[in-house]
Amino acid sequence: MTGRWEKMDGSKNGRKRNWYKASLMLSGVATAIGTGTMGVMLSYIISSYGLAASQEGYMSSCISAGALAALFFGILLRGKVPKVGFIISGGILMSVMLFVKGFPVTFSVFLIVCFAMGIGSGIMDSFQSAFLSDLEPEQTAENLGMFHGIFGIGGVVLPIVLHRMLGIYDWRMVYRIVSISALVLIVQFIIMTAVRKEDPVLYRVEKAPGFTQLQKFIRDPYFILLLICMLLAAAAQNGILVWTVRYVSNTLGDLELAPVCLSVFWVASTVSRIFSPRLPWRPIRTLFVGSVIAGAAWCTAIMIGTPVGVLAGCAAAGLAGGCGIPLLLNEGAVFNRNNTGLTTSTLMIVKTIGQMLNPLLIAALQVRIGVKYAMFTIGIVFVVDGIIAAIMTKLKAQECVIS
Repeated sequence: MTGRWEKMDGSKNGRKRNWYKASLMLSGVATAIGTGTMGVMLSYIISSYGLAASQEGYMSSCISAGALAALFFGILLRGKVPKVGFIISGGILMSVMLFVKGFPVTFSVFLIVCFAMGIGSGIMDSFQSAFLSDLEPEQTAENLGMFHGIFGIGGVVLPIVLHRMLGIYDWRMVYRIVSISALVLIVQFIIMTAVRKEDPVLYRVEKAPGFTQLQKFIRDPYFILLLICMLLAAAAQNGILVWTVRYVSNTLGDLELAPVCLSVFWVASTVSRIFSPRLPWRPIRTLFVGSVIAGAAWCTAIMIGTPVGVLAGCAAAGLAGGCGIPLLLNEGAVFNRNNTGLTTSTLMIVKTIGQMLNPLLIAALQVRIGVKYAMFTIGIVFVVDGIIAAIMTKLKAQECVIS
């Protein structure tokens, strides 16, 4: 009789854990809203502030710089604050800064707000993935694929919704509406956390990383290549997210199809993220093949130079290369099961650096070589990422033979 009741209780707790996992994944849509709004709003912000071409990447880079600062801050506080605390505080900060963007401020103040918003979104982005790995360690790959797929759903809907809203409201009002939507998604996670307050995983803190442990990671060739892959994957993806809408609407002259391109990329990326863990290959091999295909498809689309061509390029790049970031996060979790937060934060720091450098690079290149040729760099970065992944595959195969 006791065994029967224990089994029933375990099943009940399992269902509760699933509901909580769903709430966590839903909070990922808030992160998608916070990080994806800039790509759609970029042209409106540039026009409003009368920015020069070389300044067009400042906002996205400030957001990434804030996320980078947040990740370093998170490492310092690791072992003192549970991951849930980071997620909630980061979500509230991000939502508040989105709301502040909805008011007329000078461009310098706007950049400071972007930086602060990046702190919030950076904290969320890192600790949501790490906390999900803690909830079900044996299902990390599937859960991360699903989480980033749901994150992608936010990216799918967001450009279309924002495009419609911008036809009705001023872009600053749209920012205010977006901030409230993000806050609602955070509040539902806060409520679910309060309901699950007896779950010990909510209060788990990792041992603060020592310098010796960090040195061990940095000296490992496989982990170094893993970091390079993350840098390139993030740079390539952020290039599409930040510049596609502006390129299609301003350079190619199709205002209606521009946001659809971004939504198609997210749809394809969502499919890629959900189904890539089920492929009969090692994740790094999937990254190798997918990145090369994504890079070739994107360069072909830019070469064709039509809105429909870019739409097709977004679909191909998302389907082939959209799974890169969650696959690399999973590889990091497998690399160090005892401290998923440390490896995840390290990978997220490198990811954020890639996201920060990319807008500045393309903005600088478009001044010197033109917008079209600057957009080619996205495809080139995808291909180089695939080459690094191929080297990792060889390195892993050699390790298996030696062992």
